[in-house]
Amino acid sequence: MLLYCAHTSPRLRYVAGFISRELLALPIRITTDKEAFVAHYGPRINYSAENIPDTFAITPAPLLFETGIGPQDISCFDHNGRKAFFATQGNLPFDIFAAAFYLITRYEEYLPHEKDPYGRYAHTNSLAWKEGFLDIPLTLRNPAGLAALACIITSTPGTAWAGYDATSGVLTMHVLDLVDAEAMRDTIRERYERRLMEIFR
Repeated sequence: MLLYCAHTSPRLRYVAGFISRELLALPIRITTDKEAFVAHYGPRINYSAENIPDTFAITPAPLLFETGIGPQDISCFDHNGRKAFFATQGNLPFDIFAAAFYLITRYEEYLPHEKDPYGRYAHTNSLAWKEGFLDIPLTLRNPAGLAALACIITSTPGTAWAGYDATSGVLTMHVLDLVDAEAMRDTIRERYERRLMEIFR
């Protein structure tokens, strides 16, 4: 896959490499050569503010081209049933590369923040906690089992089934007053999913 941008940066190279290795298993090559990008016949993404016809475009947010660490203006919104942020223009209404960089580097933990009683980064500072979004990879694929799990989650006060990706098997939940994301994942997997898999083989 060829990714065009007006100029590159260490942050962009880092997140493109991560997505390439961990998510796509497909090499992502970054170029600043517009003519080579236009002539490319394979998959390509226009990651710039330029209008290049017949390309999939993502308009970049400033984050990946900054050099320091500073507060970011983040407002979450729903996109296809999932939380998104760093809203921009283009075929995708947000900068997925900037959002991925923000989350996988735990950018927010490098900003001034309130610490918990043990001197650690308090979970109540995190974007995930404030917005209450949570992704849980599931092994359960049986449609009846998934329907039962959806009923359990939706009928539990403070939780809601926000979406399910049948290709990846990832459940997205909304949790009111989320305190411990990993504990919630363990609860879903061990208390509900494991038992449902025994029933719906």
